Amino acid sequence: MWRGLWQQRGMPNTVRAWTLRKAREADAPKLAELKIATWKTVYKGVAPDEVLKALDAKAEAEKFRKHIAAERENVLVAESRDGLIGYAVTAFSGAEGATGELVSLYVLPASIGAGVGQQLFDMALTDLAELGAGEAFLWVLEANARARAFYEHHGFKDDGGRKECEELRKPAMRYRRRVE
Repeated sequence: MWRGLWQQRGMPNTVRAWTLRKAREADAPKLAELKIATWKTVYKGVAPDEVLKALDAKAEAEKFRKHIAAERENVLVAESRDGLIGYAVTAFSGAEGATGELVSLYVLPASIGAGVGQQLFDMALTDLAELGAGEAFLWVLEANARARAFYEHHGFKDDGGRKECEELRKPAMRYRRRVE
């Protein structure tokens, strides 16, 4: 189990711990709440308002249940004493040396900059490497400069792939890097 420390913003003398672990089916409702909270903050002014307003906790929880139950996917969570504060989803085709995908990586806004995202990212790439992936790819919104900078800092490069993110109705770029 991974552990990290972070200081709650605005309270520099309050140190809290978090752990990283694989998600369980019982986490699905809380993961849905976390996704909705992060999306409404991260994508405010980027995604259409009607998309963010239409996010449904029950539907999102069901999506997480499917990810958790999938044989070739992993949902990794960061959990503090107060509950879930971040998650990452990975997927892998199963062929040795094949490409794995970092499907998503989100951290509650109050925990951004504390190292939670970094540890989830590291755990996700380790997970893909242990499954046999030789390379990882991800999709990131063109408009999400903060996420693009994070991935570029960690060795991901734009490979020219483009698509429309159906959920957010915005253009996305494909990034790729070797996994070791």
